[in-house]
Amino acid sequence: MKSLKKMVLSALLATTMLSSVGFNVHAQETTTGSITEDTHIANEERANDEAYSEEAITSNDGIEFDDEGNITAVTIGGETAEVTQENPANPETPVNNSPNRITTNLTDDPSTSMHFQWHTTDSDENAKLYIWEEGQSMDDAIEVDPEIIEIDDAFYNQMTEDGHYVYAIMWDEEENKPITDDDDPWIATENPDEVVGYYTDEVFSDDNLLWLDKGFDNYSLGLPYPSFTETAYKATATELNPNTVYHYTVGNKDGELSDEATFTTASESSDDFSFIHYTDTQNAFSSENQRSEADYSNSTIQSMLENPNAEDAHFALHTGDVVNDDWNDTEWNLTLDALLPLNNEMPHMFITGNHDNDNFLDHINTDNAVEGMDSGAAYSTRYNGVQFINLNTEQANESDEDEAPAILDNQMEWFEEELQKAQEAKDNGDIDWVFVSYHRPLFSSSYHSLEDESVQLIRDDLMALLDEYDVDLVFNGHDHNLTVTHALTHNAENFGNAEVATAGESIEDVTTFNNPEGTVFFIPSTAGTKTYNTIYKLESFDWILENEDIHETYEDLFGHELTEENINSFRELLLTEEQPFISSFYAEGHSNARESNFQHYSVVDVTSDTVTYELYQVVGEDLDNRETTLVHTYEITK
Repeated sequence: MKSLKKMVLSALLATTMLSSVGFNVHAQETTTGSITEDTHIANEERANDEAYSEEAITSNDGIEFDDEGNITAVTIGGETAEVTQENPANPETPVNNSPNRITTNLTDDPSTSMHFQWHTTDSDENAKLYIWEEGQSMDDAIEVDPEIIEIDDAFYNQMTEDGHYVYAIMWDEEENKPITDDDDPWIATENPDEVVGYYTDEVFSDDNLLWLDKGFDNYSLGLPYPSFTETAYKATATELNPNTVYHYTVGNKDGELSDEATFTTASESSDDFSFIHYTDTQNAFSSENQRSEADYSNSTIQSMLENPNAEDAHFALHTGDVVNDDWNDTEWNLTLDALLPLNNEMPHMFITGNHDNDNFLDHINTDNAVEGMDSGAAYSTRYNGVQFINLNTEQANESDEDEAPAILDNQMEWFEEELQKAQEAKDNGDIDWVFVSYHRPLFSSSYHSLEDESVQLIRDDLMALLDEYDVDLVFNGHDHNLTVTHALTHNAENFGNAEVATAGESIEDVTTFNNPEGTVFFIPSTAGTKTYNTIYKLESFDWILENEDIHETYEDLFGHELTEENINSFRELLLTEEQPFISSFYAEGHSNARESNFQHYSVVDVTSDTVTYELYQVVGEDLDNRETTLVHTYEITK
């Protein structure tokens, strides 16, 4: 196996450590035996163990047949599951009429209104949002009637009575191999006569990296219950009082209600506040019974709630990919349940990602400012003197063109109008900052930022607008690594279409930008378990040419031959390029096996003249014994 480069611990271990149990402040430097250091060492040992290489763990994989040609077993990641001709699933489709998948989302004026959404299986025409001010009780609640929407084609993976997922094997006679294309996720359910065998996940263990990496789709298909209809409820509370704590519950007070939850409305004008930034929970369902991805996200949520530096956060910004498969309601349930403790304490500002865009509007109640947009949502909100503008980078899905930009003309026109209004508000002293959020980044230390065709097709125009209208900060996701740029301005002649206008100045674990010209871009890695390596930093140019398709993207789109100088000049734009999780799967590609035990989030403090971006990591394999560490602080002053 190709040897993996050793990560430098000193850049990743924090100066301030906070225990996930009780969240006590510990010593000023990491000590030997700390959870973070022990976890890092264990990860490094496994990454360099040939037994965990992708080649080794797949060496005995395959399908077994009996003398009559029937499939009897399937081996995935070296572990063998029995294949049966009878479907072992519980035939009853799931029913949940307790309010579930509850989310709140900021409106265009969060000082006086708030969006809510929840779901049940069966429709309840008497369901309501009940909301009341701090100091009152539910007896004083205002009742808000929701819009009730039928959601067709609810997708839930079939399970056995004891909770194991069931998978179906279908055979492609022409290709003489299993059908593994899940472009139609219903194919196995709708064609039961063509299913040649079933198996469950019961045999697979929590250290089977191939299984954790959705290994079922090498030989089989997910098996959903037959399609049925669920119910979504969308409610908006209006005429709220600014800077006021509210309590709420949803459902039917004569039937089932959600737990009581709370949020605080924004102030009417500029006021200090803080928020949480996290991204790419992107939890896949298939490893729930081995090493649940949703549980690691929930652990990260618990860290946020126990972090004393986040206790005054007003809302959470999630920059896309709530789930891995947007059509899969099993995943929406698992993930939104994992996020619920945070949602019960504060609203969200959800951004559309490439993994959740098709069903984003089915699950999130949000404004959508671009008429006719059905690939996600674009909207803006003003919060305590900050104009937030949120873009949808999945609009290529709306185009008939083979090669389309991530943001189409109608959204770009709306974006420029919002920037113009924000600039006027800034000039008039009505706001202090302009923040923009979108999922797919222009700048990252992993492959997406240069390989995604839709991003390259919007790169120059988007960077030009960010520069022209003096956007202060951009918040991204998508590339599952820690990336922070210097303050950048537009330069169409440079590779990457940007140049460093103001370099961040770093002393130990603090970086400052003093009255910077340009925009600073942030990716806080991931709050899930799927990570990407910092390939531009750690891998050779020859490795990039061999293992990635960036050169093909630039050749196909622009007739440009990618050079090592291009990569080096692109890296000059990046201030932080880190991936503290080490995986054996990085030897042959950018992605791990969805087995990360390092999760990240940030706490962002905002005043009229300073933004402080504190980056935290949550570390540990044992979910009952994890450690939260302040990794780095970025301070932007003006």
